[in-house]
Amino acid sequence: MNLKLSIITINFNHANGLEKTIESVIEQRFTDFEFILIDGGSTDESLSLLKKHKQYFSYCVSENDEGIYDAQNKGILKAKGEYCLFLNSGDTLYNSDVLSNVFNSNEKYDLIYGDVELCKDAKKIRTQYQPDSITPKFLFTESICHQSVFFMTQLFQKFGAYNVGYKIAADYDFLFRVITEKSTTQKHLPLIIANYDTTGLSSESKVFKELQKEREIIKKKYLPPDTYAYLEQLQKFKSEIITRWLMKNPRILNYFNLLYHFYSRIRN
Repeated sequence: MNLKLSIITINFNHANGLEKTIESVIEQRFTDFEFILIDGGSTDESLSLLKKHKQYFSYCVSENDEGIYDAQNKGILKAKGEYCLFLNSGDTLYNSDVLSNVFNSNEKYDLIYGDVELCKDAKKIRTQYQPDSITPKFLFTESICHQSVFFMTQLFQKFGAYNVGYKIAADYDFLFRVITEKSTTQKHLPLIIANYDTTGLSSESKVFKELQKEREIIKKKYLPPDTYAYLEQLQKFKSEIITRWLMKNPRILNYFNLLYHFYSRIRN
């Protein structure tokens, strides 16, 4: 049986988020997918939820693992779909028509991705609109929420699974690995794919510095030294221009300061 999609959800002691994720998946009008659930040996009510919804899972396991990327790699090994979507516990599909809208044509790309709603405590923070093309230049300063990306499963066979040596940025590493391959095809859909729960590990302030550290290592690994140096200088130049412009416009500077403090409170 050929399936279009494998939805891989990982969870550890996050029963409330897990229930929301499961509900958003089983409410989909699109049905040509399998649902893979990898639990890290939860001790909360998660196991009760797995038993309650067991008929919806093509594969479900609860056992100790080495972290989020080890768990996702376990899901990849079980995936039979043409594409993989990683929807972590707490993340939800935007509405019941999302998958139908994504797969309403027979066009095939290595990466199909859309936009995402950033949420915290079930409240929308903002919409993150993704670029029409993911390039190394874009990834130098930004990233793509993996909750909005459909990876062709063959990519993991070609490029390998997530590197568990990275605790926070292995998905960024994989995306960089794929994007720097010139033959990779991609398609941006003007659709909101998922609600991304920003209370996850990579969104916590206490690990933000570690995330940036891992990203720097990754950028230097995949970019030629001259390209890295050029993009670094370009980013510094842009920052200087923006800073100078803000200093000449104190009202706007005050507005940005307010936004910064507001965002900092949200992250904490």
